[in-house]
Amino acid sequence: MALVSRATLESLAGQATTATMDSVVAASPDEPAAETPPQAAAVPTPPVGGRVVVGAFAIVAAGLAGSWLLWSANGNKALIRPDDTGAVFAGLLVFAAAVERLLEPFAGSTRGRSAGAALEQTRAYAANRGDRLTHRDLVAVAEAEALAARSRAARAVLLWGVATAVATLISSLCGFYLLHGIAGPKWDGIPVWVDALVTGVVVGSGTKPVHDLITRAQTGS
Repeated sequence: MALVSRATLESLAGQATTATMDSVVAASPDEPAAETPPQAAAVPTPPVGGRVVVGAFAIVAAGLAGSWLLWSANGNKALIRPDDTGAVFAGLLVFAAAVERLLEPFAGSTRGRSAGAALEQTRAYAANRGDRLTHRDLVAVAEAEALAARSRAARAVLLWGVATAVATLISSLCGFYLLHGIAGPKWDGIPVWVDALVTGVVVGSGTKPVHDLITRAQTGS
């Protein structure tokens, strides 16, 4: 839900919020009170389109297919299995940070920039309206904010898919697998190319979720 208030627009434009109150106080008692200007408008945020979600999972599937091809070509590759589980978690956190930094230059070039530019233009137009601001102007800003929020959400979904696929491939290339590293050298419950996807999903979620996961795991143990 995108909520826009008159006070928000005034603060963005650097206007004094007391202008309207001053005009009311200065009005003559014999004159009718001025009509109260519109104060806020709200518009629901549209959901992320199904094509974006399908596209993100298609990217993840491509990463999984690449992991399987790497495993098929070099199935005897040595696995990284530290003796200390803490070393696995530390490596996982560094892994997630590296993937984030790797994809950071591309984050600003993905979809959502046009919606952000349209939002800034709509805000500027509404702010310049001043005392002539109407409810329709507030609705227009709220609609622009809702579309910008949807674009940011769509970009986050796509970047998650790319980060997960990249992390899955790197996991297979380096031999770093989360579940195999935690379970120990004798565990072989799932194929390593599946474990690469598990590692990719965890790493692709970002450093903060990874940090929270590590904290919960260490607290539980």
